[in-house]
Amino acid sequence: MQKQSFLLLLIAGFTLAQSPADSFYREDQIYALIGYPLLVETPEGLTQNKLSHTFSLGFIRDMPINSARNLAFGLGLGLNYNVVYTNLQLTDDMEATTFVSGDVTNQWNSVNAEIPLEFRWRTSTPTNYQFWRVYAGVVGYYSLLAKQRTRTAIIESNTSLSVQKFRFALRLNVGNNTWNLTYTHPIDSFFNFPFARPIQQMNLLGLLSLAIVYSSDFGKSKFKNSGSHFKFSRLKLFGLFLALPITLFSTYKVYNGYTQHYYLLGQFNSNNYTQSLETVLEYEEVYPDLLPTTIPVTTMKGMFYLKKKNDYLSAKRYFKKGMKSNPHLKLSETMLGYCFLLENKIDSALY
Repeated sequence: MQKQSFLLLLIAGFTLAQSPADSFYREDQIYALIGYPLLVETPEGLTQNKLSHTFSLGFIRDMPINSARNLAFGLGLGLNYNVVYTNLQLTDDMEATTFVSGDVTNQWNSVNAEIPLEFRWRTSTPTNYQFWRVYAGVVGYYSLLAKQRTRTAIIESNTSLSVQKFRFALRLNVGNNTWNLTYTHPIDSFFNFPFARPIQQMNLLGLLSLAIVYSSDFGKSKFKNSGSHFKFSRLKLFGLFLALPITLFSTYKVYNGYTQHYYLLGQFNSNNYTQSLETVLEYEEVYPDLLPTTIPVTTMKGMFYLKKKNDYLSAKRYFKKGMKSNPHLKLSETMLGYCFLLENKIDSALY
C-alpha cells in the first residue's frame, strides 16, 4: 500500500552576510529540517495516527567547482530524529505483529546520524544573497537508536526495533534565500530481519518541509590565489567527490551482503534450512559473491533448491555458478555430484 505524501510546517531562518563583492564566497549551511514522515509499502491494515514528525539538524560544507562558484558539491553531517505513530505493534521477539486499538498509543522512535552528499546549482553571484538553489544528491543514515513505545491507561512498555543499520535515501532541495523545500525518498527498507516480507520492505519516507538554512559562511576560500594551484585543487576535489558515491555504494553492498550471508552460514552449519526459498533468492550473489568462509552464495541458493523443493535442475544450475565463483573449494562440485546421484545418474555423479 502506497501512501500519498504531503508537506507541512514552516520555520524561520537567518543568514550571515558576506563581505562586499567576495568572489571566493561559498554557501556553507547549518540546516534545520522539520516535517512529516510517511511509511510506504506498508502491509494492509496499517495506519498512521496522531502527528508523526521528523527533525534534522546538521552542517553542510560547500565546495565550489567552477570559477563562477554557482556549481558545487556539498558534504555534511547531521542528526535526524523521527517519531512515527502507528497502529502496528511489534512483539518483543520481533517475530510477530498485531494491530492495536485506538485507545493504545504506539510509536516508533528512531535517532540517526545522517551524511548528506549533494550536487549544487544556484543563481548566486558575489553580491546576491537572495538566489535560487537546486541541490540534489543522496543522504546516508546510520541508525543510533530505534525503539517502540506502547502506552495504555495502565502500563507502558519499550521494545528495541530491528532496523537496517545503514540506509540510503535520495534528497532534493529547492529554495530561495534562507528557505528550502526538501523531499527525501528512501532507497532501502527501514526494517531489518527477521520480519515477514511485507514488514521487511517497509520504508520510512520523510517529506521534510520548508527548512531553514543558516546559509553562507561566505568567507574567503583557501583557493584565493588564482592559477594552477587553484585548478589542481579543484580537480582533486572533483575527483574525490566523483569517487565518494561509488565508495559509499560499495561499502553498503558489502555490509548488506554480509548481513544476509550471516543467516545463510548459520543454517548451513546447523543443516537446518529455515528461511523461505523466495527470501534467499533475493540475497546478494554478485557483490560480494562469497560467504566469509568462501562458500559461494550461489552454492547456498542451490542447497535451498535441493533441500526445500527437491528441484535438482535449479540446484545444479546454481552449483555450476558456485564452481565459477570459487573453483578451489570443492563443495559446489560435491553437491553437483550429489544431485546426479539422487537422479540415479551414476556416471555423471562420478565424472
